[in-house]
Amino acid sequence: MEKFRTIPKAKEKIEHLLKTLELTPEKKVEEFIKERKHFFSTKCLTKKGKEVFIKTVLENKPHFFESLKREGKLLKFFAKNKTLSEKIKTPKFLKGALSVSFPWFLHQFAPGQRLGEFYDLEVKSKKYIKLLTENLLTIQGLSPYYKRKIKSEIKLADIGCWKYKKILKRHQRESPKLKRAVDFQKVEKFFEENYQYLQKAPIVLTHGDFTFSNHIVKGNQIWLTDWEWVRFDNFCVDISHLWIQSWRYPTWQRLLLKTYLQELNGNLKRIFRETFKLMAIIQALNELRWNVEICPKKYKKNATKFCLNTIKKVLNKKISL
Repeated sequence: MEKFRTIPKAKEKIEHLLKTLELTPEKKVEEFIKERKHFFSTKCLTKKGKEVFIKTVLENKPHFFESLKREGKLLKFFAKNKTLSEKIKTPKFLKGALSVSFPWFLHQFAPGQRLGEFYDLEVKSKKYIKLLTENLLTIQGLSPYYKRKIKSEIKLADIGCWKYKKILKRHQRESPKLKRAVDFQKVEKFFEENYQYLQKAPIVLTHGDFTFSNHIVKGNQIWLTDWEWVRFDNFCVDISHLWIQSWRYPTWQRLLLKTYLQELNGNLKRIFRETFKLMAIIQALNELRWNVEICPKKYKKNATKFCLNTIKKVLNKKISL
């Protein structure tokens, strides 16, 4: 396992920041260091007793600094564009320092509870499927004007469809376990045969980590948090990621796709159905490569089985939407 290194004097820096901002954190810095977290992020109370949320870098790797700056800039962009902030359900940016060597930001505290964690769906009410789908479609439906503004101001990556071929090669090259378990020759052939759908699929703003744990729910409200991996990418990316992680809840999986598909027009539905199969393979490989490795031990065997079966079903044309 790669060695975990915090930023120099992490505890002192974060505690000084909290003191300067006059914040009382719910959790201590030591807890995050012990759990090897990439970021220090917790609810805080202001001097006046208001609940806010703070986030800053903890692990000393350049891409974590960049991802935190990216997230802060996006939330700030949403907040200063009132039309967007009213439509997109994500916590409001309050203040921060994003261009410094030790970046941080505060955002509105989203009251409620996480939809779930890893493969545990903790809030099973099906009404949240509709709410998160509506929010996802709002994010994906940003006007060309806002998309241009976000690209120019935040410098987000734009993942072209050609990169998925590279992702397949990378998994095959860097993971001997995957290479033994997956017939990459068949996978690559399937991608070649269906590459046209990747080319036709809309490129939209994607969250990048669209999981149970990043949705906060309460009553009839839902918020999407933790935008560190935001980018412009294929419109199937987010929903396929959540679908893979919902493997323990097949009814939830079916309703998720059904609800999303109901909002698409005829031609887009066809593109989605075919592109989703490609993204299901990518997400299954990603899951096997990273999340299954760190998930609770009790889920490793069945999560692995589901991901491998998903790849086989797609290749054998046994997944229909």
